[in-house]
Amino acid sequence: ETVKKTQETDIYQDREFSVLHNNYSYEQEFLRNITLGKQTDVKELLKEGAPYLFRAKYSLNEMRTLKDDFILTVTLVSRAAISGGLDVETALQLCDHYVITVERCDSMEKIHNLFSTMISDYAGRTARYALPANTPALVTECVNYINANLTKPITTQSVAKHFEKRREYLSMQFKQYTGYPISEFIMRQRVENAKALLRYTNFSLAQISFHLCFSDQSHFQRVFKKYMDTTPNAFRQAAESQNV
Repeated sequence: ETVKKTQETDIYQDREFSVLHNNYSYEQEFLRNITLGKQTDVKELLKEGAPYLFRAKYSLNEMRTLKDDFILTVTLVSRAAISGGLDVETALQLCDHYVITVERCDSMEKIHNLFSTMISDYAGRTARYALPANTPALVTECVNYINANLTKPITTQSVAKHFEKRREYLSMQFKQYTGYPISEFIMRQRVENAKALLRYTNFSLAQISFHLCFSDQSHFQRVFKKYMDTTPNAFRQAAESQNV
């Protein structure tokens, strides 16, 4: 009975002082655009509506509430990205990463900046890496396996051996639905992981190259420059200047 009274009182006060949740249709449209990887449409929606999908009171502390809003939002966004074809391992690892990062934020501004980064990251990855709707289960499983093992010395041959398929057959199927040979896909995904490490950690280039199984630091730098058209150090400096 006491809980019920408190509940009704809180609902009344929220309505009285306009502490309301976002419009449900807005939320669905927002998530649909994440699923489709429509970065431009997502940005337009952010201009129209509140910056988070939730506006409820979870704590009397404003920053705690904002962090909780962020965590709920990134959880929904990660699932929307999975629905759009982003591989499960990448989507969930990103979610974990952003939850940890937001907890380290010590200002409202940093949380807002991180939110923009998170949304662009998910929408961009979904647009770039989402698999076609008719992708065979074998290819989807290969993508998930690769993303779960980027810190191991995996190769096209080892992936084929894991799935007990001929290398030539698996390579053909994989490229048909992802657009990349397995070896190139592995490198691209390692670069994506390296970007997060450069942006959000203080790990040295040597540590990152070892962690992601590049043959050495020079190899890491060459591959990163090939796909990002900038050096790892320059990328890190640019990220730091954004003060996220």
